[in-house]
Amino acid sequence: MLFEQDIAMRREQYKDLLQEAEQERLIQALGPRPSASARLYRKAINWLGTQLVSWGQSLLHPDTTPAGSEQLAV
Repeated sequence: MLFEQDIAMRREQYKDLLQEAEQERLIQALGPRPSASARLYRKAINWLGTQLVSWGQSLLHPDTTPAGSEQLAV
């Protein structure tokens, strides 16, 4: 009985190892992860895009102020 349980447990461990290996192959097939400089570049481009949209909106509607900005008293 104990011998059969050992065999069943080994089979489950083997199945788990096969699943992990398959996941690892899929991750490797996707390619390398972006480096820290690539993430920084993407973040900077995202910020720039947001700023351009904000500036464009203010050009289209100069009478409104963007949310979160305060007008300075002159």
